Formats: sequence, structure tokens, C-alpha cells
Amino acid sequence: DVPYQKGWTLNGVPVRQSVEGTVLVRVNKHGGLLIFSAWSKVRLGYLISSITFAGFLVLVFVDRRKKGKKRADVDFWRIKQS
Repeated sequence: DVPYQKGWTLNGVPVRQSVEGTVLVRVNKHGGLLIFSAWSKVRLGYLISSITFAGFLVLVFVDRRKKGKKRADVDFWRIKQS
């Protein structure tokens, strides 16, 4: 079961949504080619998210380097006792 989204086609013909909200594909004995054309948008979203996350990591790394803080400089035992 695949949730319905616009962009599904079978041999170039758009598929329909079933009552349950899934992709409804009717094929004959010859079968066909089922394609989801919105993959380019999905991939673009993954790319944008990845670049944003990598940028965030770079900012955190640069900020920590500027401040000269290292993980070993923090005394977690003293923080817990306060």
C-alpha cells in the first residue's frame, strides 16, 4: 500500500486514488511502467535539508573553535553537584 500523491502514472496515464487513500492501479496481463514523477522535488528537498544541516554543523564547529572550548574543558562532575 502506497499513500496517494499526485505524480503517479502508469504508461503515461495518471493513476487514481482509492477509497482508502492509496494508489489505485489497474493493469492488464501485459503490465506496464508505474512512475512517480515527483521524485525530482523529493530529491531537491533532501538536498536542501542536507545542505542546511551541514551548514549548521559548520557554524557550530567554527563557533567552538573561535571560543577555544573543547569537550575536555567542561567539568560535568561540578555541574551535576551544583
